[in-house]
Amino acid sequence: MKRQAIMIAALLFSVIVGACSEIDDVTHLYKQESPIDIEMNIPDPIVTDQEESLTVSLSHNGELLSKVDSLHVHIWKHDHTVAYHFEQLETDQDGAFNLPLTFESDGLYYMKVDVTHNGDTIMPTAQLIVGELTDEEWNILHNQRESHDQDHGDDSHH
Repeated sequence: MKRQAIMIAALLFSVIVGACSEIDDVTHLYKQESPIDIEMNIPDPIVTDQEESLTVSLSHNGELLSKVDSLHVHIWKHDHTVAYHFEQLETDQDGAFNLPLTFESDGLYYMKVDVTHNGDTIMPTAQLIVGELTDEEWNILHNQRESHDQDHGDDSHH
């Protein structure tokens, strides 16, 4: 009787473990993601009172995108005293979306690109340094860097 109970328990254990094991090649059952790739080309340095050409290049599955469902670019100064907004951008001969812009004041800026293509949305943000930064702006950059390092477990500064 005891032996029979052990065999039944072993059989049940085998069935349970077998049911929980991975089924080969189930990846095709899930939606395959292929995100939009974005490249933000930002001149370095950016000079005030001089027209700069910032560009955004988009690709999907290795193919350059010249048309997307929506593309919005927001650029703002860290203290929100200056803001620029772009929509309905045209592409150049290389397929890049151009943002001709003249910055009127030095400082730390952020550029957020909001792109939707075939129902997929990405919203990367980049920092822009225009002209000379104040001590406060350098501190902001330094604090953001430290925060980023801590979020990613970088202990190299200890």
